[in-house]
Amino acid sequence: SLTYIDISNFNTKNVENMDSMFYNCENLISINLSNFNTQNIVYMGNLFSFCENLKYIDISNFNTQNVKDMNSMFHDCSSLTSIDVSKFNTKNVNDMSFMFSGCKSLSSISLVNFDTQNVIDVSYMFSDCLSLTSINILNFDTKNVTNMKYMFSNCKNLKNINLLNFDTHKVNKLNAFFLNCYNLTSINLSNFNTQNVNDMKRMFENCLSLNSLNLSNFDTRSVTDMRSIFYNCKNLTILDISSFRNYKYDDKISFQQLFKGIPSSTNIIMNQNFSEHKFVKYQLKSLNITIIE
Repeated sequence: SLTYIDISNFNTKNVENMDSMFYNCENLISINLSNFNTQNIVYMGNLFSFCENLKYIDISNFNTQNVKDMNSMFHDCSSLTSIDVSKFNTKNVNDMSFMFSGCKSLSSISLVNFDTQNVIDVSYMFSDCLSLTSINILNFDTKNVTNMKYMFSNCKNLKNINLLNFDTHKVNKLNAFFLNCYNLTSINLSNFNTQNVNDMKRMFENCLSLNSLNLSNFDTRSVTDMRSIFYNCKNLTILDISSFRNYKYDDKISFQQLFKGIPSSTNIIMNQNFSEHKFVKYQLKSLNITIIE
């Protein structure tokens, strides 16, 4: 099976598409890309996807000025411990979905130079990055992003993340955003504009270390599914969902297991409108509810 590739003599100056070039080279350990000319590349999706044994890769010479698609670029590169993308020019990229998903050994990553102003999709971007404890994405421009589902799902060692720069006014998918972020202790989402979000299911499911969550700014008027949104947040002491309203949705499935696994001592702050919804009120028995007008 293929463990090494030397393509240092490849002339790639006219290549526009490298999509899936090394896809599923699962035994590949190293690769020499030192002479790759990528100045005209538009598609880099799945470039190294499923290179499960690739331990190191030097892409510091990559010219990505024309790249539009980076989806799944390093997906399931589970042996990589570091990736240097500090020189990437991402100003034209519109798809970063699954970009680093499954990079289970990646302990840190610097994306401070990423220009994300044209990105539309960041779904699953860091999903299953099991070893990441923090991610610096303070410079991310998300004003055009519509899909953030599963963005940090299964980042089981992620302890903190600053999303105060996130512009979410176009986002419609936030489902499973922090799913299984076991060690996330706190999160400030006070800047989140959720007016166009239609899916919030499993958003905080299994956030086992969260002890407070203030979502009093959340606009749920467009939400049609919020099942299991707080499922098994078993260390929550206070949950403020006072802005939650029932607008478009009137489906029992969409409200399933909202508070399942939350301690009975958790102070849940909600408005009367939401508490009286027929598919919510029966779930409030034995819970510590504070009703506000």
